[in-house]
Amino acid sequence: MPWVSQNQPPFKYRQFQLYWKKDLIACAQTGTGKTAAYVLPILNNIVSSEKRQLNTVIIAPTRELAQQIDQQIEGFSYFLGVSSIAIYGGGDGATWDQQKRAMEGGVDIIIATPGRLIAQIAMGTIKFDHVEHLVLDEADRMLDMGFYEDIIRIIKRTSCQTTDFVFLGNHAT
Repeated sequence: MPWVSQNQPPFKYRQFQLYWKKDLIACAQTGTGKTAAYVLPILNNIVSSEKRQLNTVIIAPTRELAQQIDQQIEGFSYFLGVSSIAIYGGGDGATWDQQKRAMEGGVDIIIATPGRLIAQIAMGTIKFDHVEHLVLDEADRMLDMGFYEDIIRIIKRTSCQTTDFVFLGNHAT
């Protein structure tokens, strides 16, 4: 899996690597375009595909980051008809029901915190049969927070045909 250091902003030429569905590890400071670097090629792949089903699972360490990524996807895909949902804990029962209904109704991209994603997997509302992309955003932070076992459980559930993108955020210089 190729490595991109913080001296090579992922938004530049690494998008082509994602476009061609190659695994990638990237590391860059906040605000350098990591989200756009993986979301734009994924959106292109979704729009170009013949079948529409769950295509991408993005795992983020916090509810705030999951919401932020979902907002960026909504902005980038405004005219594309690509659907996404942020799945995270800490909400009320209505939020849980809304998330469950969205997944049962079909969604192209799921952005989730590890714990809530595992809960939805246990309930049987998510099928990983056709997932093409698995993104671990701020993977270093998730490991620091103790999500290693959860991440491994999620990775084992995805298809062996997935393209994995690992992004490390807030990398020290």
